[in-house]
Amino acid sequence: MLILSHSFVRHLANNLQRECVDRAVATFDVSGLDVWMCGAGGRTVQKLRDYDLHQVATYKPDILVLEFGANDLTELAPEVVGSGIEDLVCLLHKTFGVKIVMVSASIHCCVTSVNFNHNVDVLNQ
Repeated sequence: MLILSHSFVRHLANNLQRECVDRAVATFDVSGLDVWMCGAGGRTVQKLRDYDLHQVATYKPDILVLEFGANDLTELAPEVVGSGIEDLVCLLHKTFGVKIVMVSASIHCCVTSVNFNHNVDVLNQ
C-alpha cells in the first residue's frame, strides 16, 4: 500500500520512525502489508501528477491512498479539483495498474475564509 499526500503523511511517517505515536505501527497492524508513505508540503493534484507518479511506478502498489485536495482549494473551485482527482484516479488505474485507489476526504481548517470550508464540503461530495 502506498500513501501519497501533502505534509500530513510526511509528519506521520516521521513520527512513526521516531516512535512518537504510541499505538501506531508502520503497517497499521495488518500482517503481510507493506506500507510506503510519501508526503510533501503543499502538494496539489497537479504537483502530485508532476512529481510523485514515479513513486507509483517504483512501488507498484495494489492499493493507493491519496490524502490531498485541500491545498488546491485556495486557488481552484472544488468542482475543478474534484475533476482533477477523478482524472488522476483513472490514470492510476489505466496506466499504473493500481487496483484500489482511495481518496481521503478533505477536512475543515481554522481559516479566515468562510468559503474554504464550504469548498471542502463541496469537494467531499
